[in-house]
Amino acid sequence: MIAPPWPQTQAHSLFLRRFQTIATDLCRTIKGLQGSLASLGHFGGRLVEQRARVEEVRDLRILVQELEEKLEAYPV
Repeated sequence: MIAPPWPQTQAHSLFLRRFQTIATDLCRTIKGLQGSLASLGHFGGRLVEQRARVEEVRDLRILVQELEEKLEAYPV
């Protein structure tokens, strides 16, 4: 990894760690959603499965919103 051109503060390190955690969670949710959508395509849409997908999409939106808030709060 290339060192950033600015001094790395503890706050910056914490922000990057949190950003990485959010990004990882977001990727996992997207992969799960892709798998779920593939399942729906193969087996048809049952109401229970559709509700689970709606909840996954809601969770994904929450993660995106949290990431946006963190990025807005971080001074550039």
